[in-house]
Amino acid sequence: DAVVITYTSPVITGVAAAVLLREPWGRLDALGSMLCLMGVLLISKPSFVMNGLGLSHATPPPLAGVLGALTAALLSTMVYLLLRRAKHLSPVVSTSYFALIGAILSPLFGFAQGELFLWPRGIEWLQLVLLAGLSVAGQILMNVGLARESAGKATAMNYVQVVFAYAFQIVIFHQPTDAMSTLGALMIASWGCIALVKEGGCCEPGEEPHVAVAHAEDLHRPSLLPRRHSTALLLHTEPAAGSDDAPRRTQTMPGRVGAPGAARS
Repeated sequence: DAVVITYTSPVITGVAAAVLLREPWGRLDALGSMLCLMGVLLISKPSFVMNGLGLSHATPPPLAGVLGALTAALLSTMVYLLLRRAKHLSPVVSTSYFALIGAILSPLFGFAQGELFLWPRGIEWLQLVLLAGLSVAGQILMNVGLARESAGKATAMNYVQVVFAYAFQIVIFHQPTDAMSTLGALMIASWGCIALVKEGGCCEPGEEPHVAVAHAEDLHRPSLLPRRHSTALLLHTEPAAGSDDAPRRTQTMPGRVGAPGAARS
């Protein structure tokens, strides 16, 4: 139950980024996020969903647990938005601060909950080093994704880890599965395939292209290019009739199409 509630964070992030950061979040992105969330529901089978469908009669989760999971989802959303806002910051810098704050707060929370410190022994050292190293690498790659892609798309890829966990459960731990879990994993994986095809094809309405080519006289046509910023706009101006001048090319600096001073010869 807590995992499913926590995994609402990518959906909240997509909506918050569209409202607060003015980032594009198209219909296909929203559909993909909801598809992944439905897949998580089928895999984890939370009690509040199974009870509603009449498939089980488990005890509903306590209110404190639900509030804690919702708080975790909101805090994760805030982190994603801050990382997206500070996309110019090196991913290593933000990850280093995460590790520093975690090293300070984790022992304090552990002592507050009455947990005892146990010195690792033998293979436990290797397990802890791998845990720390893989966590840092994953966080750095997440920061890279947030710097290069919109918050909604980058965080939606978090759902893929559910598919990996499902596959490891079967291959490594040899735990049984069922049709609902398999369907949920396929739903999550399908969004990854849709996202790849979408990135390789045309942009949705309202999304910015990487490169756009247009004639100078067509700049004032609002349907030719999206209204948002373009990465590089290559203009091609034709010579006047009867003129011997060769066609000239002008390249714009990144900026809003049609904005004063956007194009320079």
